Amino acid sequence: CKPFLYIVGERIVLVADGIKVAKTSRKMPAVKKQHQESDNNSKPAFIFGHSCQAVSLIVRAASSFLAVPLACRIHEGVVFSNRDKRSLLDKLVVLVMSLGVEIPFYLVADTYYAAAKVICPLLKAGQHLVAAVRSNAVAYEPVAPSDVPKRGRPRLYGEKIKLKTLFADEASFVSAASPVYGEEDVVLRYRVIDLVWRPVGRLVRFVLVMHPTRGRKILLATDLSLSGLQVIELY
Repeated sequence: CKPFLYIVGERIVLVADGIKVAKTSRKMPAVKKQHQESDNNSKPAFIFGHSCQAVSLIVRAASSFLAVPLACRIHEGVVFSNRDKRSLLDKLVVLVMSLGVEIPFYLVADTYYAAAKVICPLLKAGQHLVAAVRSNAVAYEPVAPSDVPKRGRPRLYGEKIKLKTLFADEASFVSAASPVYGEEDVVLRYRVIDLVWRPVGRLVRFVLVMHPTRGRKILLATDLSLSGLQVIELY
């Protein structure tokens, strides 16, 4: 079935997301009051329902792509032990790892999952994350090695950079045809920059995108070998 898999850089692609489904019965198991973080104004801020997280595999189907569900679990409302302090991010990583996928993969997720609790276990397992980051995110320039030994702990972070300010330097952006599935005759502009991200304390690749209709987006990839267009295509 390998010809049907969507492969980027010798890695298959998994997608993860969470969903909150409203339920009318408050006495149904695992139903609890949920806050919806969606920017969609048509959705209420709070609902009573189930909170689930799911992982799917991207496959090719004729001239299109499909997400084949691999696993979905209710991750809120069910407490088997009061000693279980795992967050939703921890539970998602456990769900991904429980699939037993031995092939190298990219996990693609939204802004909520761009966190150290997801990135660090994936890197330890030899896997990578591609996600979006918030517009108010910051990163740091890498510290150049010093030729003269200095006393004390070496610096880990260089100059602090607000990522959204990088959009001001339009001369650093490159124009290219959009690699996004389903888009034709669309030209976007993007910029690739490797910076140290404090939550994980290591270099990650940021791709700043200016889309003619979708606006601006900041993407993150833990794999520094990915090109800017590959990151955009994955997300």
